[in-house]
Amino acid sequence: MTPVGPEQERLEVTLHRAWLWVFPAPALLCGCSQEPSDYWQGYVEGDYVYVSPAASGTLLERNVVRGDRVQRGAPLFRLEQEREIAIRDEARARLQGALASLEDLSMGKRSEELDVIRAGKRGCPAISPYLHLIS
Repeated sequence: MTPVGPEQERLEVTLHRAWLWVFPAPALLCGCSQEPSDYWQGYVEGDYVYVSPAASGTLLERNVVRGDRVQRGAPLFRLEQEREIAIRDEARARLQGALASLEDLSMGKRSEELDVIRAGKRGCPAISPYLHLIS
């Protein structure tokens, strides 16, 4: 074994320090690149979303496919609507009939109809004490 002098020790320490900079230098230089900043490194966690209609029906149109970006409120699909339109129209017709009946009931009887009812009730002795109620 050869004796090591102070200059030899200093040279070894300098070489060890140089090696400490040789390996991390490329990694540091990679971080200094001028790449576009429209992306980030890392990962993203997301939730799966299962989409289904509230009612069953025949699919007429599908506006998105797997992987598409969808804005909130955008239609994803369109179902056949004939049955729902028929149910809606039937409900509207029933509503119009109920409103017409309500209007008829709120108007009351015509005076001629009331006279006929009074005349019929006068001929019945059991009802005569109550005739004043329909006046």
